[in-house]
Amino acid sequence: SVVVTHVLEELPRIYSGTDWAEALLEQGNVLLGIWKKKGSEAGVTLETIISASQNFAGSIIHTANENACDLIVMGTHGRKGFAHAFLGSVAERVTRLAKIPVMLVRESKHATLPTWQRILVAVDGSTASRKALEVADKLARQANTELHLLHVIPDVPPPLVDPIGIGGMAASLTYGDTVKELEHDARIVMEVSRAEIETENTVFHTARAQRERIHDVLV
Repeated sequence: SVVVTHVLEELPRIYSGTDWAEALLEQGNVLLGIWKKKGSEAGVTLETIISASQNFAGSIIHTANENACDLIVMGTHGRKGFAHAFLGSVAERVTRLAKIPVMLVRESKHATLPTWQRILVAVDGSTASRKALEVADKLARQANTELHLLHVIPDVPPPLVDPIGIGGMAASLTYGDTVKELEHDARIVMEVSRAEIETENTVFHTARAQRERIHDVLV
């Protein structure tokens, strides 16, 4: 089942019952009505909830908790610069504060949602990344897609060796040992992650950066 919620900005009491307040409520109901119709046409059990609050993120999380939701799906407007710094991001707050998984969907020019072919999950061995891996594994199996695991090795700057060479050998050895230790940790993280997933079509990456976008979902 799906719960669709719309949060109105809570107005001061002096505006209660005014045409402005009524217009905002009507606009929200029209928006939810569109989604209710889409759910009915798709044969999906769909409930709509409208609320008013100054704390949009808190209201979304409260609605999810009250309805025992397993996943929160939100669109992101992609604000940048001053607008992002001043207004913040409701999606970011929900992601930080929610106790359940949150999926953020970028605005797309496509009329329909593209079919998922690859899901990327970043792993580092932490409790949080293992939880993300669990969710990604389930999504990959349900959507029958490739699951890509990525562990990024921290970039270690090369040592500064003095021109005379004093201490240069010791610095180089320390640098080399550090890199080998990080690569060893990466192999352990990948082996542990490999043992925790059920998706058969899996690809493992160990890299310092992932610049090219070749994945459809990032968990």
